[in-house]
Amino acid sequence: MAYARFRVSGMMGIRCELTVERSLNGFPMVAANADFERGLVEVAYEEARVSPDLLEASIESVGYSAEPVWTSGPWEAQRGSAKYAGRCLPLVRTNGSCGCG
Repeated sequence: MAYARFRVSGMMGIRCELTVERSLNGFPMVAANADFERGLVEVAYEEARVSPDLLEASIESVGYSAEPVWTSGPWEAQRGSAKYAGRCLPLVRTNGSCGCG
């Protein structure tokens, strides 16, 4: 597995997170987790099936701008001792300006 983190502009709440996650989780062997408060999306993916460019294009195809912060490398090295469990960021339920919540 490879890992990537993208800075995503325009996410305003939980619905935005879910839209971005669904666009990425539609690929085989991809697990994505978005956090609108931090403006980040973290993705674990199978390099043989998906590229970081394709992941970025998928985020942009649903109306958000994405910029890779880092890609690949062992998850533990990128996040300290935390293990990636597929859905490790908190989902904060709030009512953002886009009507999320």
